[in-house]
Amino acid sequence: MTPARLLRAAVLAAAVLVLLAAGQPAPAQEPGIPINTGLPERVIVIERDGVEIARFTVELALTPTEQAIGLMGRTELPPDRGMLFIWPTADRVAMWMKNTLIPLDFVFIRPDGTIASIVHNVQPCPPQGLCPAYASPEPVNMVLEIGGGRSRELGIQPGDRLVLPERRKPQ
Repeated sequence: MTPARLLRAAVLAAAVLVLLAAGQPAPAQEPGIPINTGLPERVIVIERDGVEIARFTVELALTPTEQAIGLMGRTELPPDRGMLFIWPTADRVAMWMKNTLIPLDFVFIRPDGTIASIVHNVQPCPPQGLCPAYASPEPVNMVLEIGGGRSRELGIQPGDRLVLPERRKPQ
């Protein structure tokens, strides 16, 4: 086993142990596959030249454990939902589809919010064998995962910008 695969296996094993220790419920869809639950959510908007072209409610994957699990075990992802991975500093990151059951688009986002690149319609990894990683072409600090094919359907492209709309204050 290569060092990278050993590291991935160790991260996954640690994530499972953390979830079990925290008393998280076992995933209903696929026994043995961890599922993120109870993550904070936020509405995000994708804009081009200040005009909204897409809006998603995203779960925020902020910790290494949440990021290692990502969207594993999910059997569906509504078209207006996603997961936003956020790191404190920009770096070249790689995403993979281990234990992910649905196709996804990976939208790599620079610290200024502009989209650096998109990997479209990434298919789940086979249960056995290699599971490729999809790397950012440059340092980024966020990756948006949405349903496979959604970025093309909505016309999202590099250079578009992710923005956080202002939250309305309760009255």
